[in-house]
Amino acid sequence: MNQEIFNKNVLTRLKKLEATILGNDEKESEAVNPQHPARLNFDLNERTFVKTYARDFSGPKKFVLLLSHVAKGKVGVEIELKTIRAKWNKMTAQNLMRYKFNLKYPNEAKTQGWIDSKKVGIYHLRSNWMEIFD
Repeated sequence: MNQEIFNKNVLTRLKKLEATILGNDEKESEAVNPQHPARLNFDLNERTFVKTYARDFSGPKKFVLLLSHVAKGKVGVEIELKTIRAKWNKMTAQNLMRYKFNLKYPNEAKTQGWIDSKKVGIYHLRSNWMEIFD
């Protein structure tokens, strides 16, 4: 009997998680957003991650993508700007970032609502950061 209750609870939680990840949930709340989006592989090294997912992205979208890799896709994890800038500037090849880091990228990403910053030089993903793929 206990196993049946346990299985039912697990199934209910999985259905809620699927609905949240796949966007089938009617409610849109920051507390319910997925921590690990299903379509991105955060285990890839940063160069492969950028090469795989940043095709034809603008600078602000690339900033959000790189921030998401460092934060492993988790909303609210604070990352220092110097970390993102250092990683970015190691990937200026044509098939990766294409150009050096520019401070307008995080500003525009923040304006779009994909990221936020509570302290100077510290950024975190917002719940709607996956909009960069739209």
